[in-house]
Amino acid sequence: MEVCVTTEFPFPARRVWAVLRDFGNQDYLSSLFYKVETQGRGIGMTRSLYRRGDDTPSIHRLDVLDDERMHLAYTVLQVRVVPTDQMRADLRLQAEGREHCSGVLTWTLSPPADFDEGELHAILLTFTEALAQQLNRYLASGGDRR
Repeated sequence: MEVCVTTEFPFPARRVWAVLRDFGNQDYLSSLFYKVETQGRGIGMTRSLYRRGDDTPSIHRLDVLDDERMHLAYTVLQVRVVPTDQMRADLRLQAEGREHCSGVLTWTLSPPADFDEGELHAILLTFTEALAQQLNRYLASGGDRR
């Protein structure tokens, strides 16, 4: 199953990309995750994201990091958001002029046969929108320039 979410950012693509490409430094997610732990650097590195009220992290492994194409992809090794044991995220950022860009995040996963796909789509859409809102707030506050 694939769920594709497109998000608009009122910021230059290179500025948004500079935050997103830093896979281990997720300051912009601090209101959603209270702790981020990383192991390694570059392709193959992992990050563990801890949500407030949950001591079991979501663990992501970086699989693709292409600065020229502003593309990153990661495998979710330990899933906490939806009921699946296989999940991948593929993010592509596209400049839409000098001061605007869009991001397309495609989630690929294998949900249990008895799980409602509409509910799963709603969960991933809500989660992705929350991530985008946090990134927009972070950039608007100048968090990337501190």
